Amino acid sequence: MAKYCQVFGMRVLICDPHQSAPEFQLVDLATIAKESDVISLHVHVADDTRHMISAEFISKTTKQPYLINTARGELVDEKAVIEGITSGKLAGYGADGIEDEFGNRDSSPIIQAARKGLNVIIAPHTGGMTWEGQQRAFMWAAKKFHG
Repeated sequence: MAKYCQVFGMRVLICDPHQSAPEFQLVDLATIAKESDVISLHVHVADDTRHMISAEFISKTTKQPYLINTARGELVDEKAVIEGITSGKLAGYGADGIEDEFGNRDSSPIIQAARKGLNVIIAPHTGGMTWEGQQRAFMWAAKKFHG
């Protein structure tokens, strides 16, 4: 994603304690909040990343960024994101998943906000559902099962 953004002439900031990327500027989350126009999440859910986008993080934003989450819904505190949009700290939110993806979707603050017309876009979480993606997944499973 960072390379795509770079092609469009964007200044790319990366916050990843497990990655070195000499072609990009590595910064902390506070710098991401302060200096970003768009924040795109591409991390796994773990104890240290769950709700990494919190009310505290959003309060530090200064440029009213758009937040894009194509990773996992659990990375964001959905109520904090909605509050961030309604207060003007965030310009909008785009995601392909919600925090409780397998629970009661109707109770999701993100889905409720989208239904009310807030600047929220939710796409189906189907990124791996291409023919090639499914073929790779089935082949992996078959090899694992049959050794």
